[in-house]
Amino acid sequence: MNDETMEDLKRRFPEIFAVVELVRDGTPLSFLIPQGVHLEIFSIMCATLMGAAGTATSEVGGQPPETAIAVAGSTSILVVAVDGKRLLACALRDSTDTDAVLQAMKEAAKES
Repeated sequence: MNDETMEDLKRRFPEIFAVVELVRDGTPLSFLIPQGVHLEIFSIMCATLMGAAGTATSEVGGQPPETAIAVAGSTSILVVAVDGKRLLACALRDSTDTDAVLQAMKEAAKES
């Protein structure tokens, strides 16, 4: 995923304050994050979130998840599967329409 795609997501949705494309093992590939966010920790935890969602869905006979979402007060973390090896993660504050952000992330994932 190129920087322009990530910048476009942030432009379209000002509530996004961090965007990371990562490998499923948590290795960051490309990113736009503010100072104070620890890239490696954020990436690894987003990969862990998707991995935990995958384990939980497989336990109940489901398919691997396309998305994983964590909400804590006014902060949301959205993780989308790009393909079998990559994920796209966004952190949002005070979002009123996480569904629209999620849809835009899925579209960006398809384009990459």
